[in-house]
Formats: sequence, structure tokens, C-alpha cells
Amino acid sequence: MEPMDKSCERNDDDAVEQKGEQIEDSSLALVREAWLAQALKAQSYKCVNGLSICILPAGWITDYILAAVSLSLCLALVLMRPHAPVAHDVDTIAVWHIGFLGASFVSSLMGGIIHHYCYMLVRSIERGMSPHPPGVEETINHAWRVILAVGSVPNFCLFASGTWILFKTHEAASLATYVGAGLYFAVAAVVGLTKKIKIHVVASLPTMLFFCGCNIYRISKVAARWNLAAGVGLLISGLVVALKLSPGRSFNHNALLHVTLCLVCICMFIGALIGL
Repeated sequence: MEPMDKSCERNDDDAVEQKGEQIEDSSLALVREAWLAQALKAQSYKCVNGLSICILPAGWITDYILAAVSLSLCLALVLMRPHAPVAHDVDTIAVWHIGFLGASFVSSLMGGIIHHYCYMLVRSIERGMSPHPPGVEETINHAWRVILAVGSVPNFCLFASGTWILFKTHEAASLATYVGAGLYFAVAAVVGLTKKIKIHVVASLPTMLFFCGCNIYRISKVAARWNLAAGVGLLISGLVVALKLSPGRSFNHNALLHVTLCLVCICMFIGALIGL
């Protein structure tokens, strides 16, 4: 009878273990369903540390469109610039516009990739993958830091362009540009480390107003009018982000922001092109 007793004990242990696994699987399923319900309701992928990434298709699709627009306009200016016999200050302004478009391309492309990736993650979790896969959210956090840091570069390009529009001497414009570079790289570092979009928005506002003011000062020139339109477009973009303006739930403020930034890039391109 002893072997039979041991066999019964093993069967009981296996049954208890199997029941424990079933309970654990059901608990994980409940956790996944609760996480999915929250993610789909908020239309965002929420990391353990609280970072939320929008997963709406309109957001990452318009990000890719913005990347395509800014890259094509940047390359067009780069190709046209060597054939334009213009003064040194006008050529320098065009260089800063190229920098603005180039940085916009990098930040929008990375933004599109990270939003798209989080969208695919949520779809994978719907098919049974556990939320918060190991190592993935750390990569998302590092990528988001880089996006916010690169997003500060267009602001510096705006500031530098404004200084060359405003000042008549190359020495004064160069000095102001160097000072602006130090300030904005410091802002980029702070924004990248803290991941606070509010710091980015607050730091952008004085630059936008400065850029608009410089072009109002030169409003008699056609190029300045297009630059001013770009500056006004950037102010509108800031309002879209601050007030979270959107035409609907499926096309939120992020998507609307990307559309307005496409128009800003076009105005920056025309302003630089006319200046050349």
C-alpha cells in the first residue's frame, strides 16, 4: 500500500500545482484586461513610471507626414542654396532655416516611430502578451528623452535666425547666437532628463515671440512676412498643445499639432527661399 500512497500524494501535489497555475493565469488575464481597458479608454500606452505615449493612428501617421514634409523642404533648400548669390547674413538665415527643418524631421520621425511602436505593443497585448514587457519600457523612456531634447533644437534655430534678422553687425548676431546656443542646449538637457513637456513649451514661448518680433521689425520684406506667418503658426501650435485642442477623439491635439507644424515648415521654407 505504500507505493500507492506515494502515488496519491504526487497526484494531489500535481493537482494543487495545476490549480495554482490556473489561478495565476486567471489573475494575469484580469490584470491584462484591466490594463487594456484603461489604455484603450485613454488611447495611450502608460509605462510603469507614469509616462503616457499616445497610440492613436492619426498621431503617428501625421508624425510621419511631418517628417516627410520637413525632410523634403530641408533637402530642397540645401540644393538651392549654393546657386543663390546672396549676402552673407541672408545666407546665414537660410542655414538656420535648414537647421529648423532638419531638426523637425529628426524629432517627428522619432516621434512617429515611438508612437507607432506603442500602438503595436497595445495590439500585441490584446493578443495575449503581458503588459510592461521587460526592457521595452526602458527603451521607450530613453527614446522619449532624446525626442524632447532634439525638439528643443528648432527653438534655437528660430532664435539664431531672429538674431541675424534683427542685428545689423555680424559680431552682434554671432554673439547673440552663441549665448542662445548655451541657453537652449541647457534647456534641451533639462527637458531630456526630466521628460517634462511643460518645460519645453515654456522655453519655446519667448523664442516664438522673439522670432515674430524680429520679422515684424523687417515686415517691409516679403521673406519676413512668410517668417512671421511661421512664427504665428508656432504660437498656434503652442496653444493646441496647452489647451489640448482637437476636432475629435480620433484626431486629437497631437495630430492637429503635426498638421499645424507642416504649415509652419512650408512658411519657413518659402521665407528662406524668397530671401535667397
